[in-house]
Amino acid sequence: MNYPGFEPHKQSFHNNVIKDTVRIKLTQSLGLVTSDLVEETRMVVDDVFGQDAGWTTRKIREDLLEIVARVSSRVFLGEKLCRNRRWLDISKTFTVDTFVLSHITRIAPPIPRPLVSLVLPHSSRLRGAVRDAYKLIHPEVIKRKAAVDAARAAGEKPPKVADTLGWMYDMSKGEDLNFAYAQLTLTMAAIHTTTESAGRAIIDLCKYPEIAQQLRDEIIDVIGREGWAKTTLYKLKLMDSFLKESQRVTPLAISK
Repeated sequence: MNYPGFEPHKQSFHNNVIKDTVRIKLTQSLGLVTSDLVEETRMVVDDVFGQDAGWTTRKIREDLLEIVARVSSRVFLGEKLCRNRRWLDISKTFTVDTFVLSHITRIAPPIPRPLVSLVLPHSSRLRGAVRDAYKLIHPEVIKRKAAVDAARAAGEKPPKVADTLGWMYDMSKGEDLNFAYAQLTLTMAAIHTTTESAGRAIIDLCKYPEIAQQLRDEIIDVIGREGWAKTTLYKLKLMDSFLKESQRVTPLAISK
């Protein structure tokens, strides 16, 4: 779709760097980013829910969306940008605006379709998201490129990175890639799907509260013995089974 705001999708369709980054770099580096994810999760859960021990009413999906956006962005963009308020807002709205605008545009008659795509509020937000994402991410890309070039010029190894922004730069091998577009594509693939899965798991816990303590006991036992590491997660057998069963019973493709 060659309309303003949809540029990230066009790049991802014609470029394998994003897929290779996830398939090769991210998958192989899960152990490297585990401690970062644990740190960010602790911080954002405290920021969202606070320390008040009393009962309160929450909009759980909004809370989970904020948590998932922060934690995902930590491994996508690193520590600094993952807490940027504008980026978090973009990461939460980009997917919804993309699909809503795409749907409305497709059902409009062909001749006025370009105009329809521009006047809808979703279009304005989408174009603003693409523009602001570039403003936020491009300076970081320039800074990282400079660090890599300086290291190579000095005959040293480039500094190690633990986020997809740096991995994409490695995988691109000098190819012309808009990193902001790439990050928006990753965001669209990751944040809302994870939020929905986590939300449905929490609803299942509300239906079967007896499982909650069993999950806590397993976490306390395994993490207490093994600490936080990639290999530790494999030993959370009950947690793994519970999440799989939750997704089996209510898959994301089913809407209610």
